[in-house]
Amino acid sequence: GFSTRDGLRLVEGLAGEFHGGDPGSKGYSDLVQEGMTALLRAMKSYDNHARYAASAAPFADHAERTVRDALLHHLAESSHGPVRLPARMEAVLRRADEAAERLRGERAGTEWRDNDGDLGGREEGPEQQRRAEASRVSLSDVAAEIGVEPR
Repeated sequence: GFSTRDGLRLVEGLAGEFHGGDPGSKGYSDLVQEGMTALLRAMKSYDNHARYAASAAPFADHAERTVRDALLHHLAESSHGPVRLPARMEAVLRRADEAAERLRGERAGTEWRDNDGDLGGREEGPEQQRRAEASRVSLSDVAAEIGVEPR
């Protein structure tokens, strides 16, 4: 039969296959946990499957298919990290941030810093800082400043 030890070997083997075989790495334990949960589901569903199918596949095949599908699903769901913008868009966003900061500073009479930390503008005092925080810059102001048409 199929023992608990066989199930653990199956799950650890598939988790290692999907994760690159490094059991010490962070995502490996998540995959093993997902795999063990899927193995429990396989045990539950196999009884129903075997009851209705005259030529039911051996449990080991059913378990492997269920665990493999669960791990693939987990990897697909967990790989939706931050969206990477094209370098050109990152440059436009940086310029827009700098322009917005510069416009706020000019309108409030305060200094501004670009992304490199270089100073530009005037000296800053508490009153000017309050005015800078209160001043608003519209998207169209920033777009005009950097030469981009807003959509």
